[in-house]
Amino acid sequence: DTLHFCPDPGSGRMTRESLGFSDETPVVGIVGSLLPRKRHAVLFRAARILLEKFPDLRILVIGPAPAPHHRTELEREAAILGIGGSVVFVGPVVDAAPWYRAMDVLAMPSENEGFGYAAAEAMACGTPVVVSDASSLPEVVGEDQEGGLIAPLDDHEALAARLRELLFSRGAREHFGAAARARVVREFSIERMTDDVEAFFESLTRG
Repeated sequence: DTLHFCPDPGSGRMTRESLGFSDETPVVGIVGSLLPRKRHAVLFRAARILLEKFPDLRILVIGPAPAPHHRTELEREAAILGIGGSVVFVGPVVDAAPWYRAMDVLAMPSENEGFGYAAAEAMACGTPVVVSDASSLPEVVGEDQEGGLIAPLDDHEALAARLRELLFSRGAREHFGAAARARVVREFSIERMTDDVEAFFESLTRG
């Protein structure tokens, strides 16, 4: 729903303030159930690299924990990597839109996604994304990286490099954020999907 998932800087700023973040705090988010296939640990390893350049970096982990022991493992992993103070486990949220707007970048390093709704929703909000090259995610951002950057699956150094590229440059974030929203509106909006389904059934009746 590109009317709901849309840019709203005020909403993002209020969400940041509720967490005690300033406008200058670098924020990378990951949204989805806390499951191994989402590869949160890969993002954590990337964050350890990023903290050398961005000591105020915060990682927002948003989503339910279907297997509570996995959240415990992730908390332990963050502590072992020395980034525990930089990771905020938000848990499940009713409406993800304000959280996307509060991020500088959404990371989605998943091993497998049926579609990649979190990436598309963030893109619709004008938030740039970095996704893995697995399953459907390149299709969401565009194989040519029109609407976001792509990193090889499970390559935390490459993920860190892509995130660094966006965190260093407000201009790059604005460019990819605008391109990302335009791609979602053009390719994945409710209106586009219903028009395609209608055209498909009309082609059957004509046939």
